[in-house]
Amino acid sequence: MKKIKYAFFSLFLFLIVILPAFAENYEFDSNWEYADFSAIHSGHSVMYTASGDKKNFVVAVNAGHGTSGVGSVRTFCHPDKSPKLVSGSTAAGETYSVAISSGMEFQDGTPEGTVTLAVAEKLKTKLLEQGYDVLMIRDGSDVQLDNVARTLMANNYADIHIAIHFDSSTSDKGAFYMAVPNVSSYRNMEPVKSHWQSHQALGDALIAGLQSVGVKIFSSGSMEMDLTQTSFSTIPSVDIELGDKVSDHSDAALDKLAEGLFNGIVAYQGGEVSSSNHTTPSHVDNENPSDQESGNGSSSGGGAAPDVDLNWETGDPLTPPSAATDGCEGVIKGDFKIFLQDVFTLLKFAAPLLVIVLSTIDYVKAIANQNADEIKKANSRFVKRLIAGIAIFLLPFILNLLFEMFGLYGLDTCGIS
Repeated sequence: MKKIKYAFFSLFLFLIVILPAFAENYEFDSNWEYADFSAIHSGHSVMYTASGDKKNFVVAVNAGHGTSGVGSVRTFCHPDKSPKLVSGSTAAGETYSVAISSGMEFQDGTPEGTVTLAVAEKLKTKLLEQGYDVLMIRDGSDVQLDNVARTLMANNYADIHIAIHFDSSTSDKGAFYMAVPNVSSYRNMEPVKSHWQSHQALGDALIAGLQSVGVKIFSSGSMEMDLTQTSFSTIPSVDIELGDKVSDHSDAALDKLAEGLFNGIVAYQGGEVSSSNHTTPSHVDNENPSDQESGNGSSSGGGAAPDVDLNWETGDPLTPPSAATDGCEGVIKGDFKIFLQDVFTLLKFAAPLLVIVLSTIDYVKAIANQNADEIKKANSRFVKRLIAGIAIFLLPFILNLLFEMFGLYGLDTCGIS
């Protein structure tokens, strides 16, 4: 009996120590500041926690649109209930705006919400690989959260908020972000007054990141708009438009967009990127964000990456990635890399569950039969399964040690954790 108690104690310890929470639902709280302004908030967001070298930084990734059954539901444009300043999906002068729109359709009929979610998923993977936690505001085809609710979820659970959208034009205009209008009454309204400069800085960083991978940029990279999102944001927050109705939204194109957004996030933090296909964007001057053009000019050509990449914080040239790291990308990259990450994630969480289920069955049978030999065999099988489960869970870490010992692939596991 003592051995059985020890075995179950080991099983319990394994469950709470080795099996960490990977994804957790986060709910809307009606007690939050500005919560009364939201009309649709019965849904939840999902927090994905990175393993490995954690950054202790949460990025709210908001795949635009994807809320069904909205109909004519409307919310105030601004927290002070003042009218809208710049016409967009809601006309200037209106006090209320649509709680959340359904979005446009690409020329091939693909809904915007489908494409924004695909970009969000790719960005999530890249962020988790590099140690960032990710709050997926919308983690599926539909979430019952309006624009105010999405913003408040980000305000209360994340460090920065990036909403992914595509414009409704048909000129293949390129990427840009929605900048805070240079209107004194708006910039003096809280929470805009306390945060608009951080919104602009994040937007500039994201545009620089997109430029670093050769994404086409519209005009100066920004267009002024008093969005619901930035009107209620209390953290750095940006609506980034990654193209329009005729933009390429193939898997390769979306991966490129996600890569550029990742680069911009790293640049905004002032850090450097460890993965070989991540390039730190060149420095963008954020000292005077109000000097930007409004974005009403014509579309410019694609913004090519500068010849020399600079550290966002110091302005010093960065050391190019090593040939060894390039070798890693030559072996594991693109969709295959994402597939391997999914396989590792599945194994990490399936293995301990199998240990628990199979061992429980063994112990139940042994106890039911009152057979000492069977109990001894169950103990032995449990220990072997436990070792195998731990080995599978720690496989990326073990590979990392082997790579480091033999100097392979830039001393990492190719971003797989």
